[in-house]
Amino acid sequence: MIWSANDQKFLQRKEMMLCKAAAIACLSIALAGIALAQSAPAENNQPAAEDSSSSMEPPLVGDHWTYEIRDEIAGTLKFTTVHVITQVSPNDIAIRTENLGNPGYGYLLYDHSWNLKDSSTWKYSPGDGTGVKALSGSAISGISGAAILILDAE
Repeated sequence: MIWSANDQKFLQRKEMMLCKAAAIACLSIALAGIALAQSAPAENNQPAAEDSSSSMEPPLVGDHWTYEIRDEIAGTLKFTTVHVITQVSPNDIAIRTENLGNPGYGYLLYDHSWNLKDSSTWKYSPGDGTGVKALSGSAISGISGAAILILDAE
């Protein structure tokens, strides 16, 4: 079959219209996805969560938990630490720590909000310069450390 110049122009126009339609469809799908991602979450009529320190069960002597510290890249076990509550007073929670495979114990002292007050190498002292000063009234906080997996919490 022999194509005339008019037929070729018709085919070019048809291809151009198909490309435009496909571009419009892709753009519409992308915009719809963005709109869904940015839509406000459904209202939750439940009351706000209480402060975590007041909603937890009180610590009891004998409560214990185990941490496995692993190399994040290789996945190998570096060491295992067991924490056991040894004493609970109105102001403090005393904990004995043991690194399995190593002789000896460590001791930690927390307040009832689980802020560390004393360890074998460090003791809390207000104004000792080890904290972070807030700038312009804003609070600065952060957590860093190894990946921790809680194995047994009772």
